[in-house]
Order: sequence, then structure tokens, then C-alpha cells
Amino acid sequence: MSASERDPRRWFTVAMLLVLLHGAFYAVAIPPWDLFDEEQHLDYALTLRDERRIPSLAETVRLSIVQSAVDTDRWTVFQIGRPPSTEPEEMGLEGRSFEGYQPPLYYMAIAPLTLPAGDSALPALYMARSFGVLLLVIFSATAWALARRWFPERRVWTPFSAAVMTGAVPAAAEAAGRVNNDLMSATLIGVGLLATLRLIDRPDMRNGAVAGLVAAAAILTKSPGLLALGVVAVGLGLVWRRGRLTPTVAVAAIGPGAAAFLLWTAFIYERYGVLTGTSAFLDLVVPFDPLPVSEFFIRVWLNGWSSYWGAYDGGWLRVLIGVAGLGVIGVATYGLSRGDALRFPYDGVVFTGALGIGLLAVLWVGNTSGLVHPHGRIMLPVYPALAALTAGGWARLHRRWALAPAGIVCLGALISAGFWFLPFFYGATS
Repeated sequence: MSASERDPRRWFTVAMLLVLLHGAFYAVAIPPWDLFDEEQHLDYALTLRDERRIPSLAETVRLSIVQSAVDTDRWTVFQIGRPPSTEPEEMGLEGRSFEGYQPPLYYMAIAPLTLPAGDSALPALYMARSFGVLLLVIFSATAWALARRWFPERRVWTPFSAAVMTGAVPAAAEAAGRVNNDLMSATLIGVGLLATLRLIDRPDMRNGAVAGLVAAAAILTKSPGLLALGVVAVGLGLVWRRGRLTPTVAVAAIGPGAAAFLLWTAFIYERYGVLTGTSAFLDLVVPFDPLPVSEFFIRVWLNGWSSYWGAYDGGWLRVLIGVAGLGVIGVATYGLSRGDALRFPYDGVVFTGALGIGLLAVLWVGNTSGLVHPHGRIMLPVYPALAALTAGGWARLHRRWALAPAGIVCLGALISAGFWFLPFFYGATS
């Protein structure tokens, strides 16, 4: 056994450092007031900080944020239409604090970070962004832990590869680099999966309560957090199948998430008269045109790499990386199929499949309702599990191949940053 295999902690530290640097790059490089509603996300946090309440959809964004958007000319940078007026009341949807339909947990986490900024919007923005960089590290660490569990014979390079892949995908690093609740939701779902796997090993009240509380936290972060409750339900099904499930453990695991869902539903109904926050939001906006089925699945495939490619055309690079991604996953699938049946990661395949199906359902509902088209930021919850299986599949073909998929993803991240991201956004202001 090599020194690295005896002490994998040093390589875990290296992986997390690489992920940290990637997230920090996007936190600095993404221009202020990002395309994906960063003005409204920060306004929500500042309202919680200053007024101890959740903003309503009827309210306007604070003037300091609008003035900062004017000073940084976000409309030119992001190549979108400039509003006819910079008075919040006359800016249309952009002038509204419309994230008030979202659960509050993420905003409660970032609000204290903005205290040193006071009323200065731009410093508050970057202080809040720092939380996303930390989340990216935790998000990638869940991939390390999943790979260690599903491939225990590969103690270092397989988890290292899985963690680096997870943090290197631009969609994850972009989410870390802007103020938004997508990455925290995905991270909690990943932590919930780890808690559920522990519950399967030892189905007692304590482990059930931990899995249930993490699911509740995910639900109180963003509506797709319901996937965490689905993960717990799948885990309980596996425990039941093995004849080890008791009613008290089931209640401990499902109860917190169900209670969180009902409480947030009651809040939304009392405030807006509808049962879901997305319904309240769609009453305010003009929905997107739904994509046909074929276009929907093409967008899922091509936009999973970068959220910006759901809004801008990534051109030849978008297709090239999409083909490369299919190749990486295809090789991993072949590798898993050749593995020893006794060591086949059944739990990994079951939970990755469940997350993938759940996310497709979420994306399809978002599409048909006109809420949002497929973006990488929505697909993030499945990435740690998928990365763990991918690294493990390559390692099953050859021990030294475990690092290959991480190398391919890192190369793709460097190419897309250098040949698309930086020229696109910074060329707009040159």
C-alpha cells in the first residue's frame, strides 16, 4: 500500500483546495448582479437582515441595489435589454423583490455575512458570494464521501477524482460564484443522501432524525429540496425490504421534512392565497414558452455543463463538451458493468437513478409551467453521486484510470472559461 493510500487526508485537502480556488475564481469573475436574479436574492437577504421578515412579491428592490446595477451597467455586461427607467417601480419585473416566494434558510445563512457592508450593496454582494465558495467545498466533499462508500477498495484516487469533478463542472462553480440558493439546496440533498446511507446501515431513531432534519433544511432552502425527502423515502424502502424498518424510525426520518413542507405551504397560502410559491410567482410574470419534448432533452444534455448555456449560445464548444460528457459517462457505465457483482455499487445506482428521475420531473414541471428551461444549476443535486459512479467506473477498468475523468472535466472547465466565459462577458465591455 502506497503512502497516499495509507493517509488519504492529504489528497482530500488538495482536492478541496482545488475546488475552493475554482469557486473563488467564479465569485470574482462573474460580473456584479448576475443574470440569474442576483439583485433579488441579495435584496431578500438584506430585508431579513434589516427588517427581520421575508419580502413580499409586491415589494420593490432597494434603491442601493438598483444604483449599483446602474453603476456597473449590468445590462451591457449581460447583453440584456436595459429597462426604460431605473426607478424600481418602473423597471417591471427587475424592480420587484420577487424571490420572496422562496423559503428563507439560504438567506438566513448569508444575511449575517453582509453586516460589515451596511447599506453598501456591492460589498454586500461579494460578502454574500463568499458563502457559495464554502458551499462548493462541502458539495464536492459529499462526492468524496460517496465514492469512498461505493468503492471502498479505491481509497484515494477514486474519491479524489469524484470530488474534483464535482467542483470543476462550471455549473457548480458558477452557482458558488453568485448569490443564489441553488447550490445550498444541492449540497443539503447530497448531505441528506449521506445521512440516508448511514440510516440504511443502522436504522435507529438518531440516524432517522438526522436524515429527516437534513431533508427539512433542504425543503426550507428551495422547492427542489423535496428531492431530499424522496431520497429518505427510497432509503426507508431499502430498510423495509431488509426487514429492519420500525414505525418510530420511519416517523423520525419523514416527519421533519413533511412538517417543513406543510409549514412553508401554510405560509405561502396565508400570504398569497395559493399552495406553492411557484404558483404565486407565475401569477406575477409572463411564463416562458414550454419546450417540446425533443428540445427539452437536448437542453438537459447540452446545458448541464454551464447554466449560462441555458441563456446564451455556447456554440461549437457546447456541443463538443456535451459529446465528451456522454463519452466519459459511457466509459464509466461500461466499467461498472464489468465489475465484480459482489462489489457492484447497487446503492449508488439506485440513489443516482432516483435523483436523476426526480430532477427530470422537476425540470419537466418547470418547463411545462413556463417557470424555467433546463439549466445546469437545477441539475446540481445529482452531480456528486454521478461523479462518484463515474470515477468508480473508470477505476474498475484500470486502477490508474480513476483520475482520467477528473482530468477531462478539468480540461473542459479551463477551455470553457478561457474560450467562452471570459471572452463573452469581458468582451462585452471592451
